[in-house]
Amino acid sequence: MVPGFNLTGPATQKGTATGNIYPGYTRVNHGKYAVSDVRAHIGTSNLIWDYFYSTAGVSFGTYNSAIVSQLQEIFDADWNSPYAVAVEPLEDGHAYSS
Repeated sequence: MVPGFNLTGPATQKGTATGNIYPGYTRVNHGKYAVSDVRAHIGTSNLIWDYFYSTAGVSFGTYNSAIVSQLQEIFDADWNSPYAVAVEPLEDGHAYSS
């Protein structure tokens, strides 16, 4: 877990408090995108059937190599983050499932 992901706290801009407060659970990476070697998809819906069937959302797909490359870099940074949890521990007993 990322320390402080569920806490409230002051918002800052360039090191100065803005007067706003971050609500709890807003410091979690909740990006909704998929990226391959040649294509990227960015959307507002979770990638499950209910969201596509019963809610409205926005979706953008592209073969633009600059966007694909940027999303690949973001994915790699998240995948290799010290806060990432390996998939293997989830297989036996679902240690991190809710």
